[in-house]
Amino acid sequence: MYEDILKRISNLSKIETILFERELFKFDKGIPFFLILKASTKKGRDLFFETLDIHEKKWFEEKLNKLEEVNPKEAEQSGKIIEKILNTIPELVASVEKDGKKIKKQIISNREIMKAGFHTNFTISDQMKGIPFPPLEKAADPGQKIIELPDPKKVKLMTNDIIDVIDKRRSRRKFTDNPLTLLELSYLLWATQGIEKLVNNNHISLRTVPSAGARHPFETYLAVHNVSDLDPGLYRYLPIEHQLVFLEKIPELKSKLNKAAFDQNFVGECAVTFLWGCVPYRGEWRYTLTSHKVMLIDIGHVCQNLYLACESINCGTCAVGAYNQEEIDELLNLDGKNEFIIYLAPVGKLNRKKE
Repeated sequence: MYEDILKRISNLSKIETILFERELFKFDKGIPFFLILKASTKKGRDLFFETLDIHEKKWFEEKLNKLEEVNPKEAEQSGKIIEKILNTIPELVASVEKDGKKIKKQIISNREIMKAGFHTNFTISDQMKGIPFPPLEKAADPGQKIIELPDPKKVKLMTNDIIDVIDKRRSRRKFTDNPLTLLELSYLLWATQGIEKLVNNNHISLRTVPSAGARHPFETYLAVHNVSDLDPGLYRYLPIEHQLVFLEKIPELKSKLNKAAFDQNFVGECAVTFLWGCVPYRGEWRYTLTSHKVMLIDIGHVCQNLYLACESINCGTCAVGAYNQEEIDELLNLDGKNEFIIYLAPVGKLNRKKE
């Protein structure tokens, strides 16, 4: 039973397989496929397993072992879903090939953004026109709850040896259930966006990370899951005041984050998720067309500081650039034009004994 379907899947080309998986995971994380795989004969499963490497086969077997016996009606419905997807594959391949030329042109265009461009893209900026500085941060709305953060420099470091910290820096995706303290969170916020000094009549901030023209075009949002003395929910960092503003409590926040990050479940299974929003006009005000290159560079400085600060207090993080832009912006109530999420990173405590 279902051998013919599994045989068709096994014979898909690489690009067809990718398109099949993309369409399949729109249906309950691919559950219909697991159901027919479970309901199939051993011969049918073996046909499919022959296309997998040893690690993929192990992953599928673990998934199947967790499934109970499949209801025949559920399996039949799943089979219809799979067949419907398979029947659309030729059309999807044709569409991808048609879009290929457009994508190649976009790639060339994107390469230009990566170049300096200061000598070719000169335009009169809003700064040159005398338009006032954009605000350094988004102010808290009246009535929003403000949380004072402790002095970040009072945190107890596991190590202050910079060579040791750099040497241990890794992308961490597994965290313990231990909470982050408010002091530790304060330290991580200071390390990534903390202000050391305000200059030029408080229009320019000198921070713990570099930024082109000291524009610092980012807002730090936090999805708090397990931080001592903080209720779960969404927060935003106020770097000038070194405070947090509570935004809202969102039901099933972890699962919504995981879904927006294409089911990278470690994004929500942590103590706190850092989400950096970009306010592009802060950079465009000064650098116009070249602002987007330097803003992308700047966010790398921010996240690297998070990596190093985490390692110094027995925490870990992993930079994440794969997420659904619309879903993550909607979660943060951002308009997606004047502000949007540009990068995110989950943070949690580590179990060093298991390393």
